[in-house]
Amino acid sequence: MQIGIVAKKIGLSVDAIRFYERNGLLPRPPRTEGGFRRYAENDVETLAFVRRVQGLGFKLSEIRGLLRLRGDRLQPCALVQRRLHEKIGRRTTETHGSSQVGTRTSFGTAQL
Repeated sequence: MQIGIVAKKIGLSVDAIRFYERNGLLPRPPRTEGGFRRYAENDVETLAFVRRVQGLGFKLSEIRGLLRLRGDRLQPCALVQRRLHEKIGRRTTETHGSSQVGTRTSFGTAQL
């Protein structure tokens, strides 16, 4: 899949995808003989994950850590969920009070 198709599918700009590549959030994809990037479905899933957790307030460095945990199938999912709960709980308390933590947490962890 070429970068423009991926961008439309996820709702990101081509520049945002390139930014994520440069910053180590997405591995550099193989290229065609003509030099076009070729993305796999796994790359699309990773970009969607990055977009979701960035929307929840995670910094790029935090997202890198989550991607490492997410990619390492030996790590328990509970560790990733705990980090999401902590981050979402802090963010929700700061902006809306603690009553919305469960709703936001369910959304965040369901997509892992």
